[in-house]
Amino acid sequence: MLKATGQFADGQPIQKIPLAKETYDGVQHAFFKQRLQALNKPQKTLNMEKHLTKFGAERVSQEASASRAEAHDKFKKADASSELRRVQINKLQRNAGFMEEWHQKGVDNWKKNMTIKKDREANQLEFDYK
Repeated sequence: MLKATGQFADGQPIQKIPLAKETYDGVQHAFFKQRLQALNKPQKTLNMEKHLTKFGAERVSQEASASRAEAHDKFKKADASSELRRVQINKLQRNAGFMEEWHQKGVDNWKKNMTIKKDREANQLEFDYK
């Protein structure tokens, strides 16, 4: 039968109250282990990182070598383009000098031909008068 105290006649409670402390301790322990494992890397990961360090060093070495080669290529390309520009400027200067000299030579020849023509025409007029 039921007593007013909330117990059966034999002294057992009507509803059993679970012990929350044991469950709380278990959950807290699991949570602590999970956080601890998140902080500590697994040995497999540590071994892999140790193994990959030499490859990382090689990658850095190759990147440095590639950047040096690229800088060298840029320098050679800039040097070649400046050399080509210098050659073209030199060629233009020589052409300009040649054209100026050729023009001057043409003017001199024209003047010479005009004096010869004038002398010839004067001689022809003199011949015609005689």
